[in-house]
Amino acid sequence: TVDYLKSYYDEDVDLNHIYRYMDKLYNTQMELAQQISVEHTRKIFGGKIGLMFYDVTTLYFETAQTDVIREPGFSKDGKTAESQVVLGLLVSEGGYPLSYSLFNGSQYEGFTMIPMIDDFKQRFTLGDDFVVVADSGLMNKNNVKL
Repeated sequence: TVDYLKSYYDEDVDLNHIYRYMDKLYNTQMELAQQISVEHTRKIFGGKIGLMFYDVTTLYFETAQTDVIREPGFSKDGKTAESQVVLGLLVSEGGYPLSYSLFNGSQYEGFTMIPMIDDFKQRFTLGDDFVVVADSGLMNKNNVKL
């Protein structure tokens, strides 16, 4: 972003200003951005979201420090010493983003799907007539029942 602003608008912007703005955006506008994305997706698919894809990844931090959400856990990258978070992502057919959630770094990935889907259903009045496609590693007994 800083390079883009400099290249195309000849504006010098401090990277820390961008970071502070992103914090403000997250705290005040994230729900609105998500609402716009869901409504746009509904419009594209005739008012209904019937197919969703769910996936999870881990994001690690170059530190051993932990907090409420950053904790050591199973790392796909083999980074066992670093703290991490688990990121769940829900997208629609065509890859349109619907929702994401951050989970505690020690959370088993298979236990993230139902809370994520339930939260999405409640916030956007989805109903029960939909299909969720996910990696086989996420398909524990409870997730299959969903």
